[in-house]
Amino acid sequence: FMERMKKENWKGRDNCWGYMIGEKEEMEKGNDDGEGRGRGGVAIVEVLKKKDLKNSVVVITGYFGGIKLGGGGVIR
Repeated sequence: FMERMKKENWKGRDNCWGYMIGEKEEMEKGNDDGEGRGRGGVAIVEVLKKKDLKNSVVVITGYFGGIKLGGGGVIR
């Protein structure tokens, strides 16, 4: 799924993703894909946990290459 999203959004600078699988969060993973270390995938997984979204995947594609928003920008 993540590779398909990357192909579909090829103009984007990065495609950060995170997922949470299982009713008891048995599998979770995130990937920053060029975003600052720990600010992309980890932030996505933490939001999934906070919102109690199970069996979910989120991909955030960044197109803007200017001023960095920081970790808070990805979360917002």
